[in-house]
Amino acid sequence: IFSAPNPDLRLYDVETVELLEGPQGTLYGAGTIAGLLRVNPNSPDPSAIEAQGWVKFGTTSGAGESWNIGAVGNLPISEDAAVRFVGYGGEESGFIDDLSRDISNINRENHHGGRGAFSWNFAPDWQVELTGFGQHLKQRDGHYVDNTIPGLARTDRVSQPFLGRIYGGNLTVRGYLNSFELVSTTGLVDHHLRTVFDSSILTEDNSRQIFDETREIRLISHETRLSGGDQSNLSWLAGLSVFSNRDDMSQLIENLNGADPPPFARQSYRLDEYSAFGEASYQITTDWSLTAGARLLYTRASGERSFGSEVVV
Repeated sequence: IFSAPNPDLRLYDVETVELLEGPQGTLYGAGTIAGLLRVNPNSPDPSAIEAQGWVKFGTTSGAGESWNIGAVGNLPISEDAAVRFVGYGGEESGFIDDLSRDISNINRENHHGGRGAFSWNFAPDWQVELTGFGQHLKQRDGHYVDNTIPGLARTDRVSQPFLGRIYGGNLTVRGYLNSFELVSTTGLVDHHLRTVFDSSILTEDNSRQIFDETREIRLISHETRLSGGDQSNLSWLAGLSVFSNRDDMSQLIENLNGADPPPFARQSYRLDEYSAFGEASYQITTDWSLTAGARLLYTRASGERSFGSEVVV
């Protein structure tokens, strides 16, 4: 949904993972020519109380210990409403050594996060569901080795940590207007990323230097769909969607030996999309169907860049 590293969300308490074969450009945009994956978490269930948890421990040969804990719960509020939650956390043992700094298991990683959902059947054939999620991921150092050094090791002047934080939520309303199904969804995502690289090799005096990149990505999306037809012969759907994405990036080159103020670059990119789409499918025979669709898209993109030798607050 936006150009950024995979947030590596843990897929706990998931009902189904659907593979939609491509192309799916009519319904989901040009980026889905090869298809897409759709992950469907379990929804709150007003008919049952549920609770479960897990604890896992492991060890890596020549490294350290790993662990993971979590819990899932479902609690009915009434005959028509319920809440569901999942929480988890863990740590993965590192297995790479840095010989120059004499540090073992430098790529140790820890994470924690959760998801909560509220569902309410507020009228016959009508439902509203509110979901929120968040996850923090912290990596002590980079996941790579030097193939000229025996074993899983490398030599660096400085550490290269990674920090990923993502929060999000969505509101979905679904129901029926006579024989037509209406689904309307609004989602928000806030994604923070910080990555540090060792750029000491670029210095003339072999001093310790880092390249520090921070990104703040904020996404708002909305889609409303109406579908209907005779599922045995003709089916159709039509919809409208709005998408707004803002990506603010800051890049610093900093000399850790206290040299001149670090040069910097800042970039701000904004993308807004508005689209109307529709698709219809007719079952000609048991083994053959005919599908036609169209998508009308308006896109507006803008960006700003600034460079300098010191950071202006």
